[in-house]
Amino acid sequence: MALLAALAAALAGCASQAPPAPGSEGSPSAAKLPAAQSDTALDKLWQQRATEQKDLTIGPGDVLEISVPNVKDLEDRTVRVDGKGDIMLPLVGSLHVAGLAEPEIIDHLANALHKYAYHPEINLLVKTYSSRAVGVMGAVRAPGLYVLNGPSDTVRDLIERAGGLNDNGAHKVLLSPARPGSNGDSMLAQQGANDAAMPKPPEVPTAALGAVDNSNAQPSGVVTNTALKNDYTPWVRPPSESEFDGSSGYVIALDGDSPYRKYVDFPVRPGDTLFVPLAGQISVIGWVYHPTVLPVTHGLTTLNAVSAAGGMMYAADPATVKIMRREAGDQTQVIHVNLAEVQRGQAPDVALQANDVVDVGYSAVKIPGYAVYLAAQGIASMAPAAALMGAF
Repeated sequence: MALLAALAAALAGCASQAPPAPGSEGSPSAAKLPAAQSDTALDKLWQQRATEQKDLTIGPGDVLEISVPNVKDLEDRTVRVDGKGDIMLPLVGSLHVAGLAEPEIIDHLANALHKYAYHPEINLLVKTYSSRAVGVMGAVRAPGLYVLNGPSDTVRDLIERAGGLNDNGAHKVLLSPARPGSNGDSMLAQQGANDAAMPKPPEVPTAALGAVDNSNAQPSGVVTNTALKNDYTPWVRPPSESEFDGSSGYVIALDGDSPYRKYVDFPVRPGDTLFVPLAGQISVIGWVYHPTVLPVTHGLTTLNAVSAAGGMMYAADPATVKIMRREAGDQTQVIHVNLAEVQRGQAPDVALQANDVVDVGYSAVKIPGYAVYLAAQGIASMAPAAALMGAF
């Protein structure tokens, strides 16, 4: 009995070697997101964008094709909007077009040309959109800059154009809105706006994800979306991952029952940045066969995690499973889960979050039997050696 008691105490003290906790060295944790703002703030921004002008405007870096039949110097002109938002045309001179919709530019051109032509017919086509870029970054399959088709494009649309979340992406997105009133201008300045020739965007097959096809572009400027490739320097630069301080972002849930789920249909604007963080990891420790660290995947629950760790050992108590969850202010919340009831369908399983630690406890009733089992295993493993020694 003394031997059994000693075995039981030793087993209770260390069921198995625990893996490193998520967030410790060698186990990167999920990106830290700011606490979700009230829906009032998001609703206010949504309403503000809904009441803005319906057409997206021209900005620095855009390339325009302008044709005025019967006006020789303007029959076929391609111009780029410079860093100040101006274009230069014969007979017209310098014309400020940044912040104007295409019909407004046509009106300005007509006024400037009235001395040369009576009711001139002006054709305007946006050949390249560079000021309408939105950055989609982080854990998506095709991160990069994407050109908006129009003001109706949403968070959902942009995430889909980026190929959706990759296997390690959290089902959240951090929306960092463009600076108010800038329409990307303040970001454009960071690109060192100059009058050098605009580099030509690379040819991208239209069958590729997010590829651009301007061949069917209409004067209204409606084009299919594009991910601007690395060899093309965009005029709109989204902030890098290190620049996210959480002070001006909005956390939007991409699935689940969160009240922020509805904001996947939030309208995006030029200069916005969408950042999908890594989902992070969880640890499974205690009385399981293979204590481990697991990546947080979509739909990961406590029962899934315990199963992935090899399942519960004989001495485990499925009624005393604990989830230790880190909260704000270095506080730890302990969530108790009865996996026996979960398996019988009598209790809901608990979804896991990044940095959770699942601890499977032991049953005091089962420990003596488990100790006898281990002792018997030890005796059985030593029997062949004892028989061999007895032969000499």
